Order: sequence, then C-alpha cells, then structure tokens
Amino acid sequence: MRRSNLLIAFYLVLIFASGVVVGAFATHLYAAKAVSANKAAPVRLTPAEVRREYTTEIQTRLSLTPDQMTKLNVVLDETGSKVHTEHERHNHEMKSIHEDQVAKTRAFLTDVQRPEYEKLRKEREDRAKKARGDK
Repeated sequence: MRRSNLLIAFYLVLIFASGVVVGAFATHLYAAKAVSANKAAPVRLTPAEVRREYTTEIQTRLSLTPDQMTKLNVVLDETGSKVHTEHERHNHEMKSIHEDQVAKTRAFLTDVQRPEYEKLRKEREDRAKKARGDK
C-alpha cells in the first residue's frame, strides 16, 4: 500500500508540474505587449538631405575620386530633371482625367443634385488638403 501512495503522490506532483509549465507557456504566448500611441512619426528627409546621404555613402564605400564625384553629380542632376519632368506630366494627365470624371458626373446629375455634389467635392478636397498638411 505504501508503494501505491507514493505512486499517487508522484502522479499528482507530475500533473501539477505539467500544469505550471502549460500555464507559463500560455501566459508567454498571450501576454499583452505595451503599445504607445504617441510614437513619433519617422522623420522624412528632404530631397537635398537624401542626396547628400547617398553621395556620402557612395563616395565612402566606393572610394570615388573627385572626378567621379563630379560625374555622379551630373548624372544625379540629369536624373532629377527627368524625374521632375515626368512627375509634372503625370500630374497634368491625372488632373485632366479627374476633370473629365467630374464633367461626366455633372452631366447626368439633376439640377437639384448638382449643388450637393459640389458641396461633397469641396468637403473631400478640404479633407485631402488637411491630410496632406496643406493649409
């Protein structure tokens, strides 16, 4: 009988220990992590700062000569000009598409609906400006 009492005690301790292990594991899995809503937004660099960092890194890592740096700056200037031109063309095209959409929408609205549509467009434009940080 003594042996069965020891065996029962051993099983109880084993069950208790496995419960502790499972409980600790479950707590670890479901523990809430602290989240801060006031995290600062990542700092956005200006194009000049991005270019300065890029040229510094490329000069340092590739050991560029002054002549190579001059050529790199020419390439960056040309690329920047092309990107700016393409960006302007894209913006003009998108504006044209949007104006076409507005004109087609106005065409099928009734006289009663048009003022409300204009009000809705103004509200959406104001929200977009606010989201972009425009004043």
